[in-house]
Amino acid sequence: IQQSYEKLSIMLPAYPGHVISCKCQECISYCRSKLPLTFERLREANIARSEVFKTNEPGGEWSLTDWACALAGEVGEACNVIKKLRRGDFKLEDHEYRTILADELADIQIYLDLLAHHAGINLEEATRRKFNIVSEKRGSKEFL
Repeated sequence: IQQSYEKLSIMLPAYPGHVISCKCQECISYCRSKLPLTFERLREANIARSEVFKTNEPGGEWSLTDWACALAGEVGEACNVIKKLRRGDFKLEDHEYRTILADELADIQIYLDLLAHHAGINLEEATRRKFNIVSEKRGSKEFL
């Protein structure tokens, strides 16, 4: 990630109002936001941001159940949007509703990664392994 940032910082302008060689948090965040998203980058950012997720219980840390319930809640919200699409309340071509669905799907991916992290699972490896198992089982030539 650091090497990618250093290469990218040469190609991108600094955060508006800053010089190109600036290494302040705003410039680092700005340049990092221009890097391709990978499982590794998502995990790194999720871990860094996960401090904001606390409970009112002693210790304040979320359990696997908390992360799983958060994920289930987001899946339910995405399903609600899809239900409304199916019954004709809106069309997927409507940018506003496509964005709402995209946001819910992104929430699912974020919480899924957090759940996997707290369970000690490398989601990239698990996804590759399972995808390839299903490809083999179904006779597909597509493997990761």
